[in-house]
Amino acid sequence: MALRLVQFLAIMLTALALVPSGAHLAALPNKMAMAQPAYFVAQQIYAGWALFGIVPFAALVCVVIAALRQDHRLNETRL
Repeated sequence: MALRLVQFLAIMLTALALVPSGAHLAALPNKMAMAQPAYFVAQQIYAGWALFGIVPFAALVCVVIAALRQDHRLNETRL
């Protein structure tokens, strides 16, 4: 049960960590067409997003825990 929860969290956090990259990619054509002053004003909407950097690290921790627990489970079945 705990392994399933860690696996679920690993998948969800990894997917959530990819969202900002996709948003930046989708907005790129519109940003490229902006004048420099307007672009700098638009960049202000990202203030505070540095805290989102926690999500990729949480995803990495969950993936490592899931891998270790899975490896431990596999080793138990071999004995």
